[in-house]
Amino acid sequence: MILLSCSGPKLGKEVLDLKTISMDFNAAGFFQKPIEKSKGDESESDKNKEEKFLNSYSISIDTLIKDTTEGNWIESRMVEGNSGLIASQYNMTYWHPGKYVAAYSELSFSKIGVMVTEDNELMGLVAVSDETDSLAFEKVIKGLTEKYGKPENQEKDFFGIHYNKTWKLDDRIIQLVSKTDDRKNTLSMEVGGDPMLKQKEEKPVFKTYLFIVPNTYQQSVRGKLSFGDWLFLM
Repeated sequence: MILLSCSGPKLGKEVLDLKTISMDFNAAGFFQKPIEKSKGDESESDKNKEEKFLNSYSISIDTLIKDTTEGNWIESRMVEGNSGLIASQYNMTYWHPGKYVAAYSELSFSKIGVMVTEDNELMGLVAVSDETDSLAFEKVIKGLTEKYGKPENQEKDFFGIHYNKTWKLDDRIIQLVSKTDDRKNTLSMEVGGDPMLKQKEEKPVFKTYLFIVPNTYQQSVRGKLSFGDWLFLM
């Protein structure tokens, strides 16, 4: 596996090394290629569209504002009016579970999301592993604990029990979240046959989320998001 940590990483090329990622991470540059692809010619043949769908990523850019009633952050499309832009999120809406785009030591991730300020400063990053090897997970925890000390531990019951471990570094926090996903609310597709895409039966898996948040924004970000992968950031 080739890891990329230098300036100017691009989604879909080398695997992004989250262990050495800079807090000056350029989200717009990282997601540029799939965003440009999504703006391609609408007149393409169905076959070309099918090939692109099966071999590319889909990215959405969502605007977040503050919910004046509860104080949490919500997507601006969920309410009328605008109470002030807080952040923008780059979210992967289509990805390949077995194709890795990022890694932290022994953990590999197939999905990544980034949150930035209005000035494109990094506010947070989340990487998701839909199926995690438990031994690799424990090895990463051991490595982080040996290097940064004992983590802050939390246990939450929200869409099932999940466990959060947080390490505080000089310039960021690293939070690992683990949970068992029973896949009851997951629609997974299998390629082939007639029709081309068909639902396949899923079994419970061990799922992991890795959050990296600059210290500058951790107080304003942690526990403020109640949707998507970000709801597990505590």
